[in-house]
Amino acid sequence: MRISDRTALVLLAGSLSACGSALEGEPVSCRVGEEEAFAETCLLVWQGQHDFIIHHPDGGFRRFIVARDTREIHVADGAEMLEVKRPEKGLLSLTIGDTVYRIEERQFQR
Repeated sequence: MRISDRTALVLLAGSLSACGSALEGEPVSCRVGEEEAFAETCLLVWQGQHDFIIHHPDGGFRRFIVARDTREIHVADGAEMLEVKRPEKGLLSLTIGDTVYRIEERQFQR
C-alpha cells in the first residue's frame, strides 16, 4: 500500500466518523421550505456567547448573531432579511424567506 493510499484511507475514515457524530444543542420548532406544519426537528447550537446556528433536519442551517449591546438577533449568512416577532409571551418567531423558527426566549438566557 502506497503512502498516498494510506493518507486517503485516514481522511476517509475521519470524514465518515464526523458524519456520525450527533450535534449537541436544544430542539427548536421550525417550518422549513414547503412544510405546512411546525415540528420540533431543528436544533439550536451556540457557537460562542453571541453566535448560534440553527440546523435543519435535511442538513441545512442558518447562522445568527445576537448583538451585545441591544440583544437584537441578526442573520449572519445570506442576503435574505430576518423578521423577528413575539407571537406570544416567552416566544420568538424568526422568519427568513420560507423558513420560520419558533424559539423560547429562555433559550437566549445565557
